[in-house]
Amino acid sequence: MKPVVTIHEMRAMEAFTIQNGTPEGSLMEKAGNQIASFIQEHFSPQQITLIAGKGNNAGDGFVALTALKKMGFETHAFELFCEGLSPLCQKNRKEFEASGGTFVKEFPKTGILLDGIFGIGFQGTLGEAEKKVIEAVNRLRLHSGLTVISIDIPSGLHGDTGKTDAELAVHATITLTIECPKIGFFLKDGWNFVGEVHCLPIGLDTTHIVPQFQWLEESDCLLPPLIRNRHKYQAGHVVGLAGSHGMCGAAIMASWAALKSGAGIVHLLHPESLTQELGGQPWEIVRTTFKDADSARNWMQTAKSCFIGPGLGRSKEIEVLLLSLWKDYKDKSILDADCLNWLSAMKKPFGPLPNSILTPHIGEMRRLLDAHIHEPISQEFLHTVREFARKNDTNIVLKGAPTFLFSPATPITIMSRGDPGMATAGSGDVLTGVLAALRAGGFSCKQAMWTGTFLHALAGEIAASLETSYSMTASSIINCLPEAFYKLGNPLHDV
Repeated sequence: MKPVVTIHEMRAMEAFTIQNGTPEGSLMEKAGNQIASFIQEHFSPQQITLIAGKGNNAGDGFVALTALKKMGFETHAFELFCEGLSPLCQKNRKEFEASGGTFVKEFPKTGILLDGIFGIGFQGTLGEAEKKVIEAVNRLRLHSGLTVISIDIPSGLHGDTGKTDAELAVHATITLTIECPKIGFFLKDGWNFVGEVHCLPIGLDTTHIVPQFQWLEESDCLLPPLIRNRHKYQAGHVVGLAGSHGMCGAAIMASWAALKSGAGIVHLLHPESLTQELGGQPWEIVRTTFKDADSARNWMQTAKSCFIGPGLGRSKEIEVLLLSLWKDYKDKSILDADCLNWLSAMKKPFGPLPNSILTPHIGEMRRLLDAHIHEPISQEFLHTVREFARKNDTNIVLKGAPTFLFSPATPITIMSRGDPGMATAGSGDVLTGVLAALRAGGFSCKQAMWTGTFLHALAGEIAASLETSYSMTASSIINCLPEAFYKLGNPLHDV
């Protein structure tokens, strides 16, 4: 996990490191050289132009250009300001000029643009000159296909809030953030502007801060072990209570996703009236009719995990059934969709649920909180959700782009993988099935959330690469789960 920091925490890390003997200029040299090394590793030598402000962000950029000149790049700088430069920015500007770099009055139509206008010091308001330059950068990126690389944070984006001035900030292809991601990347407008995020370590001391947020990485995601002589119930027995007239697709997708994510057997419980609607493929799903709560209870008691809610409907009969079975599934379930709506309607605490996972999208989460909030996600909202998870001793996957994961004793975890095409009907039902399979396979709720959301997102990325973000569907995500498992890595055998 990488810590995700606020502006205050970032400045505290810098100050602590400097106070303990590392000069500020040395940190800037490390940052600039890290930027240059990344660009050399990922791009062939070509024209690169720094859009320079007057602070240390531009200073990092000048260091990078000086290094890139030696690596064979053609280096230029476009300056927004002729005076008022920070001392380190002035120093590194002179070294850039001495290296043979040149200053230009117009943006090039080819190559790479390096955004060094503002760093974390941006206060949220752009001047007219900065607006014109940022608008020009974004037009070039859109129409000329230039790669735009932002240093630390896209200029115009607030590092704490994710807000922009009139929805205007540099639309980065890549953000090379120094040491740690900033929380503003993942809030409000932030995720629309940062592009690919890569962290560049420069040796800041992070040991004295206790971050409230952390960034999920691929290395944090494990696959359940495989035992050679296991049988299907050892692989994982999942029971689903899902589906209603006209909404049986959700139940089928959740069940099929569970099977494709390692469950050995899935029993999909349904009333006899849905038999015909739930018929047909996939044949591997065991459709099981129930007459009343007692007959459904027998299956739930034998399951390793359950999923409750996809397409279930909101009839009075369903509400009575959910309440009757509550004690049988509340400690081992993935609670989604109409089950969450039922919990919201209860208007009272329902915890503790330490062994269950709630999977709301933001609208469902607001209903659970009974909060009439309509603005995009903020730090305050996330802390409210975390307090809800603590109060109910439960685990929450707040679905979205990015997705936020909550467990009572863990920092808020940000899972930022995925593709815009995953905003499609049924995508959440697929995630429910993946999580249920991992829980049935023996994972804790926390590890199931980490690995499950990552696998789901990775499958979505693969589906988009094959079918485009416009054409992919939830079934596409299921079809790409095998490749996602391959990419994440093979588990140990005989564990």
